Amino acid sequence: MKILIIQSAFIGDVVLTLPLVEAVKQTAPSVEIQFLTLPAYEHFLEKHPAISKVIVDDKKGGGRSPVNFLKLCKRLKNEKFDEVLIPHRSFRSGLLARLSGIKKRTGFDNAAGSIFYTGYAHYNKSAHEADRNLALGKAAGFGKWNGKWNLPFNPNFKTGFLIRRKPLITMSPFSKWGTKRWIFSHWAKVINELAPIADIAVIGSSSDAELWEEIKKEIKSEVGDFVGKTDFLDLAALVRQSDLLITGDSAPAHFASAFGIKTVVIFGPTVPEFGFGPYGGSKNAIVEINLACRPCSIHGPQKCPLGHHDCMKKITPEKVLEAVEKLLLETG
Repeated sequence: MKILIIQSAFIGDVVLTLPLVEAVKQTAPSVEIQFLTLPAYEHFLEKHPAISKVIVDDKKGGGRSPVNFLKLCKRLKNEKFDEVLIPHRSFRSGLLARLSGIKKRTGFDNAAGSIFYTGYAHYNKSAHEADRNLALGKAAGFGKWNGKWNLPFNPNFKTGFLIRRKPLITMSPFSKWGTKRWIFSHWAKVINELAPIADIAVIGSSSDAELWEEIKKEIKSEVGDFVGKTDFLDLAALVRQSDLLITGDSAPAHFASAFGIKTVVIFGPTVPEFGFGPYGGSKNAIVEINLACRPCSIHGPQKCPLGHHDCMKKITPEKVLEAVEKLLLETG
């Protein structure tokens, strides 16, 4: 049997699809799984033991044109897949599956492309995204999962903290969405407070470098600067080696979930009830405040619609430090 899985959204969505990949492989060990995604995730997913091949959809670049879209459809048709699972709920993903001639097409009942499906899974808005994806697999007959993600990582990655006498706390202050970013001066205060008792690593993409410079102006201690210096395999390795992660509502939280790393997640314009909080609650802490205007968006807009950004401004460094202390004192 040959199965295609389509997920071409953000890296966090891709990571949250890996339990589905594992469920398919564990239910049908002889199945061949191919994964269609964006070019940026190709090298990362190629290292997953259950994925035999990664197919790239450059939909944000040259693949956007109708000609290249049809070429991709033809390529998929030539693969002669028996089935496609479509956790990505876009119209384009559904159309792609239909035009690729794959007879069995299973996706969510509320997807924009659901008109092209032959089988459906209910999209439970109150469930975690990883569990929603597992429900999709179950609807297609792949219901076995042992709880392991098998998230790929670089086994040769070194943090640079050669003598580990203190816990390693990794921090992810950045997000593509402006309102998801906690106040930079608050991040600096947390770093300054924790630096005497922990090794600190800060992560982010190359596009975050300018924002990182703003935070660094207020940092009084030396930290491990990994902003713009890791690919996804390195990022996974760094998170895996960490004792604790502090992050906003962004992909590193899902990396930590895959490895069972203690995580403090700061939620502002979004809420964990959307299904994208940390997976598995015992090792995690959610830091948020109750406001009538929350949530204001599924992603979080670039600017606060009301102009005050209180959902982040009113979360104090002390509240985050309290959550960190509690998790660090817990064993296991």
